[in-house]
Amino acid sequence: MSIKNIFTLGLKLAAIAGTTCLLFACGDDSSSNSEPEEFGYVPSSSSISTRADIDYGDTIVLNKKLDLNIELIKDTADAKDSSEIYIDSLATKVPLYIGELTRGSRIRVKASVANIASEKIRIRSEYGEALKALTAIPRNDAHRDSIYDNYMVPSLGTKPDSTYRDSNQFVVFTPNHYYLEIEGEFTNESTARLFVQIDTSYYKYTGENDSVSMEMSDTLRGIILMGDDAPENITIDFAASEGHSLNLTTEGTNLNKCELFENDSLLSEAVSEIDTMMIPNDTTSWSLKITPETFSSVWSGPFAFFTTTTRSRELEKGEYFANPDSIKYPGETFQTDRPKDLPEAEIYRYNLRQEQFVWIGNYEKGDSLMVKHWIANYSEDNFNSPSTCEILNKDKKVVASISCTYGGELKVPAKGPYYLHYLRLNSYALSGVSDSLKYVLQLFVMVQQPGLLKSMNFYDLEKDEPMTLIKKSAGSVLRFKDINNFNFEAKSSSQWKEIGSDVSWFVPCESLNYINRDNLYRCSDDDDEQEISSDYLMIQESGIGETAKIIAQSKADPSMRDTLKISIIKAAD
Repeated sequence: MSIKNIFTLGLKLAAIAGTTCLLFACGDDSSSNSEPEEFGYVPSSSSISTRADIDYGDTIVLNKKLDLNIELIKDTADAKDSSEIYIDSLATKVPLYIGELTRGSRIRVKASVANIASEKIRIRSEYGEALKALTAIPRNDAHRDSIYDNYMVPSLGTKPDSTYRDSNQFVVFTPNHYYLEIEGEFTNESTARLFVQIDTSYYKYTGENDSVSMEMSDTLRGIILMGDDAPENITIDFAASEGHSLNLTTEGTNLNKCELFENDSLLSEAVSEIDTMMIPNDTTSWSLKITPETFSSVWSGPFAFFTTTTRSRELEKGEYFANPDSIKYPGETFQTDRPKDLPEAEIYRYNLRQEQFVWIGNYEKGDSLMVKHWIANYSEDNFNSPSTCEILNKDKKVVASISCTYGGELKVPAKGPYYLHYLRLNSYALSGVSDSLKYVLQLFVMVQQPGLLKSMNFYDLEKDEPMTLIKKSAGSVLRFKDINNFNFEAKSSSQWKEIGSDVSWFVPCESLNYINRDNLYRCSDDDDEQEISSDYLMIQESGIGETAKIIAQSKADPSMRDTLKISIIKAAD
């Protein structure tokens, strides 16, 4: 049998009488990893007293393809190449040394064979223990009724253009020296192709105790061999400091449940998957309790798996109490745009949690406040994405709760600073939003203080005096921007150096007959006036000779209003 590209192995020759089996190997350097991890070759463990006595056929070089070729010969005299390895012709197993591995190491094996009957591949320790495979193996050629066992079945075919169709993984639970074992009935045409990779300590948790801790940004992979020696549950402890968020995700298989606790309070519970974001108060500790299945079977496998990931980021201004957003003055629509949370990055996770703290001012006992909060670009569906809006004092104690939909009012209970706290969970990004604002969380706050103003007047800037009456001709346009000049005077007790000048516009129902916009605005029987949302009104012909009224109401102090009279005259010819 002619074999090309045979490299010199420098291996120990085993002189064996009778018919022998010739094994030689070829390495392929076509791996994408130019510096593969590999272990030193151990020709025979018999020279090391603490090791088992095993004659290895070869040492596997990690991350490189290894081709093995087997040929039967009748006598050792027929072996003319010193690079050849001889094993007994009755041998049904070929051991190939991998190396000394630590607990939690994952061994990934790709394998294919040709002309080997009853073929199986195992990973063994030098103590003889065969590791259980992570993936089920087919019981028949149809690849149905797969079961879990301590071996893998390789693919068929080892030609140069053959591809690996079958692979499996094994996990080390006990530190030791390990080797790969090919088992089967060999012929002089037997060949095998192997590719082995080792992820050292891939599983950080392997069931050796019932608790483990994680850092603020960490990934913990766990595997548990179910049975009497397995822990009843595993507690994972982690913490974060104020000014940081902590995104926790965990998922697994063959688990009974996952429970997330803050101190002794249950925050979340699921069978096998949790995805949540938490914001610590000062320094907060949490614990995740994972309970694996108790019993294993050849159908579901002997292992329970979980992967828990924590991701921490520094919070934006306004996302925690110690660094709040701040309004400038009452009557202002305060707006905050949070960074875009691209789905492929998922850094900010507004879909899981939105939170804002806003300083809304320093007030005296008995002051009246009206506060409203709303958002844009994310759902405000309070049924599927519950929200809370609260007013906090300087000690972060709740003094009032308000509606996140309609806002609310309160009487200030004591002198001091006050804050709005907004929290919403599970809000999805809205469709139909422009690309520039898609996944951008916009938050808005309006604070009003009834009783803030001492006086409010329409003001004529040219005459530098209050304005009470203007004349407009029928058919002309009354634009609010032309009369939007006011003189505001705050009470001497006000802490505000500046007050918002925005106003809301109203028209008494009777005056709607004289000033309107295509009859857009109408009053019901119970209305005295109608709020105007547009920025202009038309002077009607029916109003000639009449005096209409328009009312401006301060947004800073909605208890303060002023009325401007409009004398309607006939348009000049």
